[in-house]
Amino acid sequence: MRKILLVLDGIVAKDFLETLTKKYYGKNQYIVVTPSSTIVPPKIPETFEVHLFDPTSARKLGAILSKEITDAFVVMEDSSERQIVYESIRKFSARIRLTVLDGERHLEDKNLYCLAQAPLVTSRLVERLPNVPVVARNIGLGEGEVMQASVPFGSSFAYRTIGSIQQKNWKIVALYRGGRMILAKYSLVIQPNDSLLIVGEPSVLSEVYRRIKEDIGQFPAPFGNNIFLYCDMTKESLGAIKKQIGEALWLHDKLKNNRLYIRLINPCDFEALEEFKALDQGAVNVNIEYRLTTLTSVLKEDFEHYGGIGLILLSDRLFSTALHRRVLYELGVPVMKLGEENFSQIQETVVVLTDKLEESEKISSVVFDLSSQIGNDVWLYDFDPDSSFRGESLEHYDNIARIFNKKLEIITSSTQNPILWLKKRENVLQILPYNKGVAKARLFWFFSTDIERLCFQLKKHHQLFVPVAV
Repeated sequence: MRKILLVLDGIVAKDFLETLTKKYYGKNQYIVVTPSSTIVPPKIPETFEVHLFDPTSARKLGAILSKEITDAFVVMEDSSERQIVYESIRKFSARIRLTVLDGERHLEDKNLYCLAQAPLVTSRLVERLPNVPVVARNIGLGEGEVMQASVPFGSSFAYRTIGSIQQKNWKIVALYRGGRMILAKYSLVIQPNDSLLIVGEPSVLSEVYRRIKEDIGQFPAPFGNNIFLYCDMTKESLGAIKKQIGEALWLHDKLKNNRLYIRLINPCDFEALEEFKALDQGAVNVNIEYRLTTLTSVLKEDFEHYGGIGLILLSDRLFSTALHRRVLYELGVPVMKLGEENFSQIQETVVVLTDKLEESEKISSVVFDLSSQIGNDVWLYDFDPDSSFRGESLEHYDNIARIFNKKLEIITSSTQNPILWLKKRENVLQILPYNKGVAKARLFWFFSTDIERLCFQLKKHHQLFVPVAV
């Protein structure tokens, strides 16, 4: 047990001693010197020894100083009295580690630490301001590598699972909700008003904080900031590839992404390549993979090499390969399966509500975020074969619609097949959860009752698969 001297006077000293006696008294023995009894709490632990006298008296202070004292803290309001106490302690020993609040620095004193009170108060006041992060100053390096940020309504982080958010050079380690701390896990859904505890490079955390506080309409954030289109020239006709590129350019123009990367693999029409290369300008990058390769290899390489992949676009033909779907699922990035229709003509975003209510709710933020940016109405088809009313999920979608100021159309039916209903719809973007069922092979899918698997086989509509934890 270490012996510590506390020389105290004033309001800050009183609060300091009260905190010590309530929380941090078990591991040390404290010798308290104060000129006023009002500083001392009514009840103090046995590890505290209190002396009531003027600490500026060198004779009285010297009488209680001993070689067993390893540390001393001087918290006094009067600067001249602080200096007198400092000199008295140093006459006794130069080895005592001394901490003085608002004390004068002595460059030759290596065992003196002067703690300035004003910056501490200022930092606490600044942290109370809206839209200012709370940064840990006394943990780790103290350079801002630990941060706490609240999630506002309409944030691109709201209603997302922690695992669906790309975290490179930073991590969400916990969140605070309703007065309690919840350790982070992949499937935990972030709610508005949650406070995220995040760690990482200070410069990276500043950007993450900005993204947390951004208003609605930020997709593909927080998954990433860039769109990637993949075309295999050995598996698609030239006309099909040109249409896919046109769709990607249209989407890039509408969304708040940073860059569009067009990845052409296995080229076999070199005249067409010159036409595609001409698109490489500004925020559009055309990358041609001349070596013979596979989509899975390029996907993995790009994910390691490029930062911020927020959305992947590819054809129905490429997405139909089970290996491709599995790798895409493992990457945890939203995937747009391009259909036969054109984005410029799409007017509706459709979600089919199934028995997997939790998955349907997890994609709700993306549904309204994307629809807000491209100007679509939102339709929710409540496929309810058991005639069970799922009011909570419908209310959830209604609440998100209010946040995004979007009109929500709800169709409830226990008789009409949603697949047949979708086939009859024109100019529709469907958004579905990207779960393990979609990633599996298509063997026996014909007999499946899984709506995601059945909808996957539709080729007419564009379909966005949003990764969810299972």
